[in-house]
Amino acid sequence: DSFYGWIWDKVPPGSRIMLPRQYRMREPIGRVVSDLFYEGKLIHEAPHPRMPLPWPFDRELVWVDTGAQDEYRDAQRSVANEFEVALCKDITSIIRRRVRKSKLAVIAMYNSQVNRLQSALKGIVPPDDIESVDAFEGRESDGVILSLVRSNDRAAIGFLNDPNRVNVAISRAKKLLVIVGDSKTVIGGAPELFGPLFEHAKEDGLVAGVGAVVTACQRVGIRSQVQRLSRPHRGDRRGRRRRRRPLTEAGVNGDTSALPGSEAQLEASAGEAAVNGSEPAFAPEPETVSPPQPEE
Repeated sequence: DSFYGWIWDKVPPGSRIMLPRQYRMREPIGRVVSDLFYEGKLIHEAPHPRMPLPWPFDRELVWVDTGAQDEYRDAQRSVANEFEVALCKDITSIIRRRVRKSKLAVIAMYNSQVNRLQSALKGIVPPDDIESVDAFEGRESDGVILSLVRSNDRAAIGFLNDPNRVNVAISRAKKLLVIVGDSKTVIGGAPELFGPLFEHAKEDGLVAGVGAVVTACQRVGIRSQVQRLSRPHRGDRRGRRRRRRPLTEAGVNGDTSALPGSEAQLEASAGEAAVNGSEPAFAPEPETVSPPQPEE
C-alpha cells in the first residue's frame, strides 16, 4: 500500500472525506477507474476533446488483444514480450501520424519491457515518457499505451495481480487509453481484477484483434512492425519450441480468423460491425513488405 493509503487508514472516519470529481480522464476511462476502485463514486468532468484517430483508436478506451505471444525473461529475470513491443510501435506510429502535438506515453509492468520499448520507439516517443507503471505514478499524458507483457498458458501474471498498480496504470490517460495484452492470461491470473476491466473495454470502448492495428497502419500509410513477426499457435508452451505461422488476425473484438482485406475477414468484420460501434476493416491493396532488418 502507498503512504497515503496508510495515513488514510489511520485517520478516524469522521476526519476524512472523498473528493469525487475528477478532471483528468474522459468519461469512458474514468468510469472504468471509478467502478473498479472507487465503488462507482467518481464524477467525471474532464474537458478534453477526443483524439482524431482512425478506427480502432477513434474512442477513448481500446484493448488490443494479442492472443498467445510468448513472454520471456532476460538475464536479470525481468519479463519482456517482443510482440507487444512491435505492436506498441505500430500504435504509437499511427497516433503520431494523425496527432503530433498531443503528449503520448508508453508504460509497462516490467523494466525489461521498458528498456526494449525505449529502444524501439526512438524518434516516436521521448525516453522520459516510456516508463514502468511504478515510475509513472503521479504523472499523466493525453494518450497512454499500456503493455501488460505477460502471456503464458499457466495464467502466471506475477505482480500484475496488484489492484493498486493496475489503478495507477489505467488512470494516467486523459484522452486515450490503449491496453495491449493477452486477455486469456491476465484474466486467468486475476479474474476479479482483469475480468471487469476487459468487460468495460468491450462495453465502453472496443476490444480489437491485432489485425485491426495492421489495417490502421495501412490506412495512415506506414508499414506494420507486427507483420515482421510470426504468430505462434495457442497450445502447450512446454517442451519443444512451437512452430510459428504468419500473422493472420483480423480486427474486431478478438476475431483472429483472417488477414485484413480478405473475403473471410470482410465477411466477419461486417457481421460484427454493430458490436461496440466497431467498424468493418477496409480492403487495402496488397502492400509489399520489406524483409526484416537485422537487430542492432
